[in-house]
Amino acid sequence: MKFLDKIGDKINEKIDDTLNPKVSSTNNSDWKEEYSEEKSRKHGKKIAELEQQMRNCYDNDDYEDLFTACVQIQSLNPLHKESRKLSVYALVELKMFDHAYKDCSDLLEEYPNDNFLLEQMGLILYRSGEYIDSIHYFEKVIQKTPYTESIALDCKINKAYALSNSGNFEEAVQFCTDELKLHENDETLLMIKNKVLEEIQNQKEIKEEKATQAKKEPDSSQNNSEFSIADELAKLVKLKEQGAITEEEFLEMKQKLMGKM
Repeated sequence: MKFLDKIGDKINEKIDDTLNPKVSSTNNSDWKEEYSEEKSRKHGKKIAELEQQMRNCYDNDDYEDLFTACVQIQSLNPLHKESRKLSVYALVELKMFDHAYKDCSDLLEEYPNDNFLLEQMGLILYRSGEYIDSIHYFEKVIQKTPYTESIALDCKINKAYALSNSGNFEEAVQFCTDELKLHENDETLLMIKNKVLEEIQNQKEIKEEKATQAKKEPDSSQNNSEFSIADELAKLVKLKEQGAITEEEFLEMKQKLMGKM
């Protein structure tokens, strides 16, 4: 993994060196497109071969080779958009979240409305345990994407998981309920909803059990106290019968015991 990090860092340096002279240019977008086209013409055959390799790795979930292919493409064309996006995807699947976060952030500065990148940023945060922050990116995709598109449903499922894992159970149930009106047969949304409802019920039962236990404790304490006084009184009676204490002493001690009840 350290080897992949080093390769990625070198490519990022190359991208920075490529972009820096043009950052302040008013036609920066046009320049990037022209630069990318120039590199594609210069290394067209090799890039085409690597693109095919990259897509095969993507289809086969071969994340390390996918990242390597993306890096090789970027060594020939540092601004190759598809390889830069898929390298982020590979890093996410390889659980290299810090590296993925940096690269994805850089890309989102260039392409702030790219649904794929927004979803990847959401996944980076979600898988890093930042559930609340991840919702922002999933919601961005949901709001601007037709519900019939698969990425919209994926982001809805991820948002539902994020709400559940962050402890926002009521909101998670309501969100799943609303979305199931559009996605009636989606088993994942239904499963999340049912699991959250089960968790809500479990927590309710635990709370009720604690309340019941709290009520029992004072009664138990009182019963123990009464049991102790009865024992003491029995001892006094026995002492009086044995002549160890007088009637007057017995009555005085008995009165003190009764005062404790």
